[in-house]
Amino acid sequence: MSHIAEYQCSLNKVDPELLKKAMEMVAKNRDGKVTATVDSVDERDNVAEWHGKKIFGAIRTKDLPQGVGIILDKNGKPTYAYDKLYVAEKTTNFVRNSTFHKLAKQSEDEMHAIQAAVERTYKTLAIGVALKKMGCDVSVQSSDRATIITGEKI
Repeated sequence: MSHIAEYQCSLNKVDPELLKKAMEMVAKNRDGKVTATVDSVDERDNVAEWHGKKIFGAIRTKDLPQGVGIILDKNGKPTYAYDKLYVAEKTTNFVRNSTFHKLAKQSEDEMHAIQAAVERTYKTLAIGVALKKMGCDVSVQSSDRATIITGEKI
């Protein structure tokens, strides 16, 4: 049975504005979009709150149309929420065959790729903020595989 589950994040307390910027960069690099909801077979589509926790934002891509949401706890620590079986169950009509397992694995792989990209991009943007505070001129370039920051003392 398909449902939303919550997954840990390596980031601790985050700056919400910086996190939103990181999410937008990742979504753009993956030809996706940032939304306020995730979809689930069991819970319904457009879930904005899960177990009393508001979805801060979600990234939807072609390979993860249900989206992977980010929830911030009261201290600003993010966790990820998504329904890893959504595509598999919608496509196979709940038949657990080889196609089902392949699609479930693809969703899981895409979620982990998005998670890694968000965390990497957030950390790079945070370094950029620190460099700017030290008086550097900073530029950030982002792709699906890397986020590069350059800083020059002005």
